[in-house]
Amino acid sequence: MKQLYMRRRGGHTEEHTLPEGYTLQFFDGTKEAVNDWLDICLGGLIPDKSFSHFQNAILNKPDINPMNDIFFVLSPDGIRVATTTCIRRPEGIGGVHMVAALEESRGKGIGHFLITKAVNILADRGFTEMGLTTDDFRLPAIKTYLDAGFRPYLVHDDDSDMVKRWDDVLEKLGYPKVEYYPEEE
Repeated sequence: MKQLYMRRRGGHTEEHTLPEGYTLQFFDGTKEAVNDWLDICLGGLIPDKSFSHFQNAILNKPDINPMNDIFFVLSPDGIRVATTTCIRRPEGIGGVHMVAALEESRGKGIGHFLITKAVNILADRGFTEMGLTTDDFRLPAIKTYLDAGFRPYLVHDDDSDMVKRWDDVLEKLGYPKVEYYPEEE
């Protein structure tokens, strides 16, 4: 079964602010930053802390420059607690990639900051359309993406009915019906 896909049309958006004391930091290329990225993504995006996950998700992607494209949110005591990456997706649009936060940092609005910051970085780079993938069970993340203007994009999947999957997700979220973007031929 394919992951759910979402797209956002339009440029800049109102950027959410971070909770008091939290700050933004771009990836600095250090081993510590890679280890922190692995720790953060271990909370649901990768199965273990093997460097191969950073290599496959970041270094093996031709359109990612880690120093410009990965950013973290730091807690008031300077601990990296959340991350995302801005990419150029294979279909030529902007992309939000590997959105993750440590469990103890969830529910504070950091996800909304990550998404709106990524949208504005991508808009600054000239992208007026953006996409991301997610899973049906990542309901809080999906709500954050919907709130930032991303909409379900219906992709063909021989193994599932995308309309039903999206209908189920929106119902579970109690989110009002939104426009579904049909897959482009």
